[in-house]
Amino acid sequence: MTHTEAKPIWKEKGLCYLAAIKARTLPLFEWSHNITLRRLVNLTKYFRRNDQFYVTKHGNGQYHLDLQKPTGKVKYAQGDWKLLEFMAEKEPEAKIGAKDDETIEKFNGTNWHEWKFRICALLQAKGLWHTISQPTPTQYEQESVTIPAVTDKEGNIVKAAIQGFQDTSKPNDDWKEWVQSDIKARGQISMHMLSSMSIMLKSTAKETWTALMERFDTPGAAGLFAEFQKILVFKFPHGANPATEFNVLA
Repeated sequence: MTHTEAKPIWKEKGLCYLAAIKARTLPLFEWSHNITLRRLVNLTKYFRRNDQFYVTKHGNGQYHLDLQKPTGKVKYAQGDWKLLEFMAEKEPEAKIGAKDDETIEKFNGTNWHEWKFRICALLQAKGLWHTISQPTPTQYEQESVTIPAVTDKEGNIVKAAIQGFQDTSKPNDDWKEWVQSDIKARGQISMHMLSSMSIMLKSTAKETWTALMERFDTPGAAGLFAEFQKILVFKFPHGANPATEFNVLA
């Protein structure tokens, strides 16, 4: 494995921590993937690169290091080797090297609860969870409007004035940001599914997540009975794809 400026070795999966190592040291060893923080800080100090790093957390005991500041609504820690030493004191066995999406098993219909936990952490770490947890912003900015009260000939109020909001022609910046985030969130969900599960994908990340929750989250007794009845009457269509049909039944 070689290192060049055009293709840094720390861009390889599991080797992001090498961004904190001096470049002239990189060709001298066969570097391990996804090492622990304890092992990283125990490397000789002559190997250490004098620079600032950005560290993001991805799930339980998993960190990613980068020389570039993360974009979007992503929480990160910035510092030099003192930061890494501090982290190693707190979580010596935590690993640094793999990005979060490299450690998630693809959803296959049977691993829902573990997959759900990891995808939630992934979307939160990437600053995309709001596309699922929060209401969708309006497409256009809104302005306050008042519909005047209705009075009769004597001036008595027949219908009170109504205060409300209406769309303007100006696009909402929050909506434009949401659209981009939703595309990314739906893409992350899609990337971490087997192709046979693509029937669960909907037009937005929130609709996809809702469909997954309804289908695979733990049902109550009534839900279990309904699923049992569905199995009893299920007939396998002639010439159909087995993987798709079993996922429909699941």
